[in-house]
Amino acid sequence: MNSITFTCEVVTPMFLAGADGKTPELRPPSIKGAMRFWWRAMNGNMGIEKLREEEAKIFGGGGEEAKRSSFHLRVLTGIRKMAKQGCQPLPHHTGGNNCIACNANNNWCKKSFEFQSITGDNFDVKISGVDLGMIENLFVLTCVFGGFGKRSRRGFGSVKIIKRNDVDFSMPNDLESIYSYLSKFNDDYQYDRRNENILLIRPVPLNDKYKITYPYLEEVRIGDDYDSAFELVERIGKLSHKYQTDSNGSANPRFSSPTYVSALKIKNQYYPIISSLHLALPNTIHDSLYKKLRRHDFQRAIFDKSLSLD
Repeated sequence: MNSITFTCEVVTPMFLAGADGKTPELRPPSIKGAMRFWWRAMNGNMGIEKLREEEAKIFGGGGEEAKRSSFHLRVLTGIRKMAKQGCQPLPHHTGGNNCIACNANNNWCKKSFEFQSITGDNFDVKISGVDLGMIENLFVLTCVFGGFGKRSRRGFGSVKIIKRNDVDFSMPNDLESIYSYLSKFNDDYQYDRRNENILLIRPVPLNDKYKITYPYLEEVRIGDDYDSAFELVERIGKLSHKYQTDSNGSANPRFSSPTYVSALKIKNQYYPIISSLHLALPNTIHDSLYKKLRRHDFQRAIFDKSLSLD
């Protein structure tokens, strides 16, 4: 059996907890769950039956043909050794009657609470298995596209791989290098230098394989640089409040936002990486033109920090 150990740096606070729901804890199921999510998202052209079959081969599955996962994952760094501190998951809320986010509705802000979070430290993840080529690429892209824990769609829980088996690792941090990883999973993606994005190109004519009701990855963009991680997550929070709409995840009942924003750390600067997922709305919600425009404006305002928050 082969193994790879990745050393990861915590870029933005991770809101992960153990059994009591409060004490910070970084557990393998959280990481494997994120890897499963992004594997599904990158294979949105498979069709549901094929997707389930291939997913079971990698991550295991139940039923009559139960399978074990093709790889094992361990977090080698004990949580007691990692830095922890209180942090606001909603940094755009400042509390009391001085909160700009709440005072727009003349409300007293009660959302400036803090949770214990894992912050500013490194941890090691060991992945073991027979054939780790695809698993390694998947772990790298999971760390690029998303994060771990609560509020990971709004910039929190982001990590940067800094070493592979104790050797310095260059994490993909531009669209061209990200595309080189992504194309190994799905050759229906295209890197467009002119428009500065990675886009899912659908076959013509449109066929049944894209008529899927889960959030597969449609587009990837990288935005302007920020001087601090807090500046970035605070702006994401303010924009998510400003452009909240039913089709951006704030419906009743709530559902996961189709816009996934993570933080890339390049040297000492922080960049938002914006992943647009296919919108799989509950049957009770209609995606009007107005809602689509609001979602687009939210993404555009993250991409270009010169756009006003007002």
